[in-house]
Amino acid sequence: MLALWFLAVVTGCGGAQHTDAARPLPPFDALCALPTGATTVARLEPDAVMADPGLRALLDVVVPRRRESLVRARFGFALGEAKEIVWASYDGGELLLVTLDGAAADAVRAGAAHMDVERSSDAPVTRRGGFSGKVPRELVAIREHTLVVGSGDLTPLYDLLRTEFELREGAESTACMGAIPEDLPARGAGSVAPFTVWWPEPLALPEDAPIALLLAEERSMRVTLRPAGEQAIVHVTLRGAFPRTAPDNFRALVAAVASSSFARLFGLERLPETLEVQSAPGGIELEARVLSDKVADGLRTAFTAETSDLVGLLADE
Repeated sequence: MLALWFLAVVTGCGGAQHTDAARPLPPFDALCALPTGATTVARLEPDAVMADPGLRALLDVVVPRRRESLVRARFGFALGEAKEIVWASYDGGELLLVTLDGAAADAVRAGAAHMDVERSSDAPVTRRGGFSGKVPRELVAIREHTLVVGSGDLTPLYDLLRTEFELREGAESTACMGAIPEDLPARGAGSVAPFTVWWPEPLALPEDAPIALLLAEERSMRVTLRPAGEQAIVHVTLRGAFPRTAPDNFRALVAAVASSSFARLFGLERLPETLEVQSAPGGIELEARVLSDKVADGLRTAFTAETSDLVGLLADE
């Protein structure tokens, strides 16, 4: 049954709606559902970000309000309609998992209107597959309010669907699939940060970059962003075998950055005053406060000025 059902979905052949009276499905956890192999994972709570002026200013740089209609056209939903957005990058492909206020099936149909659809089905799940330009794309309403979009290499999408359908067939709910390392928990003891990025694998830094030596033993990293009035609290968790001198080395690096033109562009001149660095079991914890509007202004300048090049600014220092 499972094999036939899964085949119907990945081939777009439709099929009868699955009606077995299995145990209720566990709540869908987008972060746990991500298959292993992700190189970057990001999680966003649009409501929380848009409710904070500082974080909203940062979001506006990445997705200007005048371009939000493009998000709807491409993915079938507006940012304000999403409770949670999780994005993961894989070698050759991407996954987007979105928890919506409305019906995910409607988002699938809306997003498919702007792609070349080659495969279509509405049972056992609503799904459209084909191409967006030359890039393979699949949109799937995996739950009533959960949209999954796969782009490029669709292997991660099919791995996710296989696990979901095993649950629907009555399989026991297992632990997370492992995209995020266990020692970089998705959710801490407190509330979830409205914006988090994980790098589950070691960063591929240029050997001549000043920070490359500090991160030579780094094996995974997490960065969270939380609002704090006009400021944003940036917390960095590094996992790896760091020497005892690592905290002092990071403080020295931040002090050097604070005196650079890069820091002036982003309003980071006083960063060392707010920096806290602590050794932790298996890694390093860093936390600092930044002025959200200053960082947003810097990003806007870097993205729009014809001669602005962040890599060049860093290389000049």
